[in-house]
Amino acid sequence: MPEEFVQQNPFRRVGQVAVAERFVGRRDLVGRIRSTWHDAGRPGNLSVLGNHRIGKTSAVGRAISLDCDNRPDLIFVVLNIGDFESGEGVFRAILSASWKALARVWPQLPSAVRMELDSLVASVQVATEWYGISEGVRAFLRMVRDVSVGIVVVLDDFDRASTVFVRMAEFQLLRNVASESYSPAGVVTISRRPVSIVEIDAVGGSTLDGVLSLRCAVGPFLNSDIDEMLARGDGAGALLSSVRSDLVDRTGGHPFLLELLCNAVVDVFSRTGKHDVSSAFGLVSDQFNSQFERMVSILNADSGGRAPEILGKVLNGESDSVRRQDLELLTRLSLVQADSASVRLFSRSFESYLRSVGLG
Repeated sequence: MPEEFVQQNPFRRVGQVAVAERFVGRRDLVGRIRSTWHDAGRPGNLSVLGNHRIGKTSAVGRAISLDCDNRPDLIFVVLNIGDFESGEGVFRAILSASWKALARVWPQLPSAVRMELDSLVASVQVATEWYGISEGVRAFLRMVRDVSVGIVVVLDDFDRASTVFVRMAEFQLLRNVASESYSPAGVVTISRRPVSIVEIDAVGGSTLDGVLSLRCAVGPFLNSDIDEMLARGDGAGALLSSVRSDLVDRTGGHPFLLELLCNAVVDVFSRTGKHDVSSAFGLVSDQFNSQFERMVSILNADSGGRAPEILGKVLNGESDSVRRQDLELLTRLSLVQADSASVRLFSRSFESYLRSVGLG
């Protein structure tokens, strides 16, 4: 194979957020997210839930990319909660990003309105009291509503809000942004855990979850999504459909793991001309194990330290004895595949990993 073949590996950006041609499938999921702001007027609210590296951020980003240039009545503000040290910083950033986007897409704003909005945003940036910040946010939203522009506020990595938001008032203000009549905004959260659990961990109670009752689960790839992912290898001469069953068996259709293994298979193929999934898996087994370790750690945290017990029952064919709420947690975290007849772990490699660490 020519040396430049390796550079053509279409899976070489594995691990990055999937954009443009790297985003495959998930039409129903993306359509569900887009429906949040589909109608004219104020956008709705949505909680996007899914496990680590399952593709939540990529799916929301894809939905935004399809509308950001053809909806002059909407502006999109995307923030990662992990980038902030305080809830105050989050609200300052929401206003700053909203104002920048609004000024860009609505250059015809009257100068008086523009000056007042600019002054409001500036006052919130320097406010030292919570009252000044919260009142500035409300005043800004009222003015934006009056110019008939909707705001979609996307808060990624919302699990971290349990340490960034330290007051019930911060969750309450976000609830106001998402629900009060003076606000033109809708809120989309992206997280591993339900918003109510994040709130309770932070401040001992829940207020925001009530207006984010619409939830959208992000799980493994569907069969059609898997086919689209594998088809990306065709342009590099590696017809991955020939080893589809082995790839799915090892990854369970988990987007990150599937792309990681496809990348390794194409690399092996570029050197040997063979579709050697076993050799390719050996090249990335450490990364698979790191992902599995993270999955077990998340389950352990969310189940109160009972991950070994829960996973051990499924691993040993005792899923009938798994409590309903634990089974729901396993399903939400995409750790199992369930049908009317059985519950099984999501992939053969995950099962092997659990046995290797002594769970079966």
